[in-house]
Amino acid sequence: MSERDELHFIEELNRLIGIVDELKKTSPEVIRLMHRLQESISAYETDIARRDLSEKIEAALYQGGFGTEIASAFAHMMAYRDVEIVLVEHGD
Repeated sequence: MSERDELHFIEELNRLIGIVDELKKTSPEVIRLMHRLQESISAYETDIARRDLSEKIEAALYQGGFGTEIASAFAHMMAYRDVEIVLVEHGD
């Protein structure tokens, strides 16, 4: 990957992460769903909460200018896996 492509990728990844982080801080519905997932709930309720969370994240990413495929894949990853993604800088 060229340095230019790497920088573009990092910028887009950071923008994507920023949208999700902001959503986690400001959206009452997303905050409620995240708290719900920390509770002791049935597998069915967990699936519903994760699906709803994925839909909220996907909508925010799409609204933020990301394509449907990227928004859907990243939202699913964030909602269905315990993933912590951090901001990155060129050369890290």
